[in-house]
Amino acid sequence: MKSIFKRTNVPQNTNKIKIKDILIVIDERRILHKGKEIEFTSKEFDLILYLSKNANKAYTREQLLKEVWKCDLDIKTRAVDDYDLNELFAWMGKICQ
Repeated sequence: MKSIFKRTNVPQNTNKIKIKDILIVIDERRILHKGKEIEFTSKEFDLILYLSKNANKAYTREQLLKEVWKCDLDIKTRAVDDYDLNELFAWMGKICQ
């Protein structure tokens, strides 16, 4: 997954992020692959956007909870654990090869 987001270049003050054949249209909350819209949940979109804007970094469970799920670290939640990140990452890896 790290190599996928490593390929992105996110200019300041932009509404779009391009990663190979993926186009993220931020203010419309849309993700297109080769021009075709791909359906994602709101949280999947938030996660993809966060990772694409913050490429070349590794994140802890706590960081994802704070930044993507907007959870206070005192709250005990399994949101990241229960979320099927492997499926999302597998999809991203497959289309970004």
